[in-house]
Amino acid sequence: GDHRDLHSFPTRRSSDLIAAFVGRRLLKAGDANCQSLEVTYQGDALDVISYLNLTCGNVEGNANAGVSLKCADVLGCVNAGTSATCGNVAGSVSAGTSIRCGNIAGHASAGTSVTCRQLGE
Repeated sequence: GDHRDLHSFPTRRSSDLIAAFVGRRLLKAGDANCQSLEVTYQGDALDVISYLNLTCGNVEGNANAGVSLKCADVLGCVNAGTSATCGNVAGSVSAGTSIRCGNIAGHASAGTSVTCRQLGE
């Protein structure tokens, strides 16, 4: 994929380890006792994927988090296991519990609540 793809996920060797990559380049890895991993990436990311919580700036593609997600503007779709908090989203937003976003151009689906300025489809 594009070198701006940002991935943060448990490594294959152990589900207790977390690592973040841009493309195939390792940005940061946590040890076995690591509960979270903070990664700073300068510039907009194309796609962002995290199996844990995710906090990011602008995303030119899709943003996906296994737990909660907090992002600025997203030009693709947003998917979060629990809650999603974003700026404007050009695609659809899905979250297990709640969504708080600016304008959403596509659909919005959440288990309990959706709060946004304007909803598209």
